[in-house]
Amino acid sequence: MEFAERHSLHIISDEIYMLSIFKEDVSMKSALAVKGPINPDCLHIVWGFSKDFGLSGIRAGALYTRNQDIVAALRNIAPFYSIALYLQAMLENLVNDYDWLDDVLIPTNHKRLLECHNVVTEVLERNDIPVVPGCSGLFVWIDLRKYLYPQTFEEEKRLADILLENGVYINAGRVFSCGEPGWYRVVVASDLAMIKIGIERVVNTLKKLKDKQTS
Repeated sequence: MEFAERHSLHIISDEIYMLSIFKEDVSMKSALAVKGPINPDCLHIVWGFSKDFGLSGIRAGALYTRNQDIVAALRNIAPFYSIALYLQAMLENLVNDYDWLDDVLIPTNHKRLLECHNVVTEVLERNDIPVVPGCSGLFVWIDLRKYLYPQTFEEEKRLADILLENGVYINAGRVFSCGEPGWYRVVVASDLAMIKIGIERVVNTLKKLKDKQTS
C-alpha cells in the first residue's frame, strides 16, 4: 500500500476465493482490513459468487469502492449488465442467512475441499508426479515437464489431448499464460468419487507414456 500511495497507483484486490481457504493454519485478511497509507479512492475490492458458492453460471459479483468516478461510470452501464431480479432476490436471501453460511455452507465447503485436495496430492506424490499443494481455491498445479519431448507448448497441448483421449480433461498452463510449458491445472472441487477416478486416469496415462518412452 505504501508503494501504491507513493506512486499514486490504484489497488484492485481480487478476493474471489475469500471463503474457500480450507487449511486451518492459513487465514486471509481482506484488503479492507489492512491498515496502510492509501487513498481510499484508490482501493477497490472485487468478489463474486462463482467460486465460494459454486455459482459460476449466474455471473454475479460485487465491487466495493469509494471512488465516485468509478461508481458513476458503473451506474451508466449497469442497466445493460444487471442480473435478473429473481436472481438478485435469491442471492440476497443467500448472503443474509448468516447462521446457514457460518454453520453449514462454509465449514462443509472447507471440509470437502480439503478432503479432495489431500486425495489428489497424495496420489500424485505417491506416483512421483510433482504437485504444488494449495491452501485455498479449487485447483492445484502439477508439473508434467518431464513427460514433454521436447518441452514446447505444442507438446504440452499434445499431452493434454492424450489425457483427454484417456478420459480426463485438464487445462494446460498456456491457457492461463504460464511462462513455460509443462504445467497443468487440476481442479479438485468436485465429487470425491469422480476426483479419485480422474486422478487415477491421469496417473495411468502418464505411466503408459513413460513406459512407451523408455521401451
